[in-house]
Amino acid sequence: MEQSPSLKNLLPTGRNQWMVYISCLLVFAGFSCSRLVISLGLIGLIVGGLLMADIRQTASLYMRRPAYYISAIFFLVILLSGLNSADKHQWLTFLQIKIPFLLLPFAFCGYSFFDRAFFNKLLLLFICCMSVSAAGVMINYILHYEEVNLRILMGGVIPVPFSHIRYTLLLVFSFFALIWLWEQRIITRRNFLLAPAIFFFIVIHILSSRSGWLALYAGLLFYFFVYIFRTRRYTVGIGMAGAIIALPFLFYQLIPSFQNKINYMKYTAQQYKEGHLDDMSDAMRISSWKVGIEIIKRHPWTGVGVGDLLTESKQVSRELFPNMKNEDDRKMPHNEFIWIWAASGFFGFLAYCVAFFYPLIVSLKYRNWLFAMLYVIFFSSFLTEPSIEEQIGSTFYLSFLLIFLAHFNFRPSAHE
Repeated sequence: MEQSPSLKNLLPTGRNQWMVYISCLLVFAGFSCSRLVISLGLIGLIVGGLLMADIRQTASLYMRRPAYYISAIFFLVILLSGLNSADKHQWLTFLQIKIPFLLLPFAFCGYSFFDRAFFNKLLLLFICCMSVSAAGVMINYILHYEEVNLRILMGGVIPVPFSHIRYTLLLVFSFFALIWLWEQRIITRRNFLLAPAIFFFIVIHILSSRSGWLALYAGLLFYFFVYIFRTRRYTVGIGMAGAIIALPFLFYQLIPSFQNKINYMKYTAQQYKEGHLDDMSDAMRISSWKVGIEIIKRHPWTGVGVGDLLTESKQVSRELFPNMKNEDDRKMPHNEFIWIWAASGFFGFLAYCVAFFYPLIVSLKYRNWLFAMLYVIFFSSFLTEPSIEEQIGSTFYLSFLLIFLAHFNFRPSAHE
């Protein structure tokens, strides 16, 4: 594996790196405080990329890097789906979310200074932002301990900034990013990095998001196989596998919110078997999958249009689940793959899959396990959520995808 140079300090060097650093700070901080701040950060990254290099040179690099421009497919699929959407307002809402997929990859081709040191500094910046945010969430939880735990037992969640699921996924990536930085030895006493890693690990369990747990343990299993492959230390690997299996049982005994969420899952599973669907998050998710699959059966090639997916989902839900009383529980499919197929048809689904997996496939040669981990996290989330069909999820995926690609394409001669 490529060795990372030691970091002389934890801050960027040079005007261009500082511009990107500040823009990324806005994006990372915005994940926990303001969607407007996220947008400002994205604008900064786009404008910076256009100003830092010659436009014609940037365009030439863009056309020679399919991993960049293939992301435009996410935008184009939603754009073309408007032809099949009667509700143009809803369609434009989803299209707006995908505008960065069209502009940001082009802008990132103007960045030539994402060496390993700067890449690691951006990871550390992200971790610092999430550490401050997670600490605030935990303080609020402690101050309202009994109330929040009771809410979880009744199907509620611990208050977090914005989306509970996306927020937990951000923490999962923060956890593995710390493991990466620990391996890279970015500070002399690298074991200090394990303290925030343990903190994130515990917080993820306390937050009690099933999608977060799935991403975390899928990631741990992936890291287990990577570790075995790299080191051939099978005894340590067996210990890691045992810990992965044992930890959920230990946390069930030690963390009340984790225990309450498991008990609630058991309760909702029984209620679903008995036909009680209202105000049950698991029942809502399962019913949304069935609704999405039914829409696909009826419109396999064209879908129903992104703009009309919500209306069609509610209508099909009324047909399949007439006993459901709460209209708010009639949702669009809570699965990215079902969502896009139901919305845009088979070819839209196929195009989405190509756009999503292509950068991973062509970047396998770099053997960067953290990049693959990003895909493990998002693929696992796709099974339970349309994760990139809202601002935070799409920005999380796209920004880190491009940070990785810019690092992979770094050439010292270009920087000089």
